[in-house]
Amino acid sequence: MTKPSAAGFTLIEMLVSLALFALVMLMVSSAYLIIIAANRQAQAVASATNNLAFALETMTREIRTGGGYNCGSSTGGDCPSPKPSFYFTDAGDNYVSYGLVSTGSGTHGLAECVSQSDFCAPATLLTDSSVNITALQFSVQGTRTYSGSGDIIQPQVLMTLSGTVSAGAQKTVPFTVETGATMRGTDL
Repeated sequence: MTKPSAAGFTLIEMLVSLALFALVMLMVSSAYLIIIAANRQAQAVASATNNLAFALETMTREIRTGGGYNCGSSTGGDCPSPKPSFYFTDAGDNYVSYGLVSTGSGTHGLAECVSQSDFCAPATLLTDSSVNITALQFSVQGTRTYSGSGDIIQPQVLMTLSGTVSAGAQKTVPFTVETGATMRGTDL
């Protein structure tokens, strides 16, 4: 008569399978945590980028519907070499200026100031604290009337920004954005 075989696992087999399971779970959970951290970082960058895009779109819309462009030069009008600030008159005949303001702890944001006169204070911050702008430049062309030929060029404003956006704890992502705006109304 044959002796029935003992069905089941030995203690060694159970320990080896538990160790393998624990190792696989450790790798899976660490990969999951890395994915969660990368997702948070991507969401922070997307939020800051959306904020910056909204600020630039607001500026562009105001510039397109305004006039009397000036980059702070004493003669007004064109400034082909880039300047750090920009002034103009909006559609409601308000004086508008754009430039950088300090937001504290060495960071800078994009600010807008709207007033009835050429003195404008306080400025309204257009960018979130997660956006640090290190350089802002405006170039304007097409505002001057050329002698003998009339005004043949529509005014154009070129804006260039660079800086960093916060990507979570102590991480930043650099950016450089260049955009332009052309006056909508005729400049005759």
